[in-house]
Formats: sequence, C-alpha cells, structure tokens
Amino acid sequence: MRKQLLLAAVLLVGMAAPASTQTGRDVIQTVGHKGGRINWSQNYIEAEGTGLCRTGQQGARCRVSAIRAAQVDAQRNLLETVKGVSVTSETTVSQMMTASDVIRTEVSGIIRGARPVGEPTYNSDGSVTVTMRMPVFGNLSEVLIL
Repeated sequence: MRKQLLLAAVLLVGMAAPASTQTGRDVIQTVGHKGGRINWSQNYIEAEGTGLCRTGQQGARCRVSAIRAAQVDAQRNLLETVKGVSVTSETTVSQMMTASDVIRTEVSGIIRGARPVGEPTYNSDGSVTVTMRMPVFGNLSEVLIL
C-alpha cells in the first residue's frame, strides 16, 4: 500500500512537472527558471550559482569571496529545485493608486552532501559561476526508472 501511494504521488508530481529530456541513457528533468536539473538515471540534483566579490576586494580575496558567493547561490538553487519557492505578496491601494507593493520569496531547508562539480568559471563581467551537485537519497528514482 505504501509503495502504491508513493508511486501515485510520483506520477502526480511528474504530470505537473516540466518535461524531461533523455540524453543517451540519462533522464534529466529541468526544474525552475534557475536551471536546476534532476538526473533520475544517475541519482543526483545539480544547479548553478553565480557570485561576485565585495566592492573594494582585489586579487585572491576577491576570487575566494566570489567563489563562496557562487556556492551559496548554487545551494539556494538546489533547494529551490527540490522544495520550490514560497511567494507571498501584499499590495496596498490608496486613493485608486498603488501605495505599496511588496513581494517576498522564501525557501527554507537543509542541503546535505552538495559538492562543487568541476572548476569555477570566471566570466568576462567579473562574476564567477559554480555548479553544485548533491545526491538523491532513497529509492524514489528507482521506482521512476522501472
């Protein structure tokens, strides 16, 4: 019964999820606008992050700071890929005009086992791009592949 419920939940999520692509033997699902990818064949989730160093930093400190910022951004994108994003919005109208429009996004969770993949990419605009990967835990992907 438990496996049937899990399979039903997976099928419902799969119907609402973006389309998957198949490269060779890998089934890869792209999730969200940040380019999060789930590789169901090799059981990992991957996302990119971009970072800049603080104003006034130069040399090695700038490089290390930008890499760390990119890693944190990639971790957030991994979490958004797994959990989605909570969006709240509040608009205040006064005298038939928008007085205030506040939109907040939030994602909260724990990332375990995320590791950088390859080397950081140094972009021409001074930013750094890092790809992070974390394993998919459990046997969920095995149920989908079968």
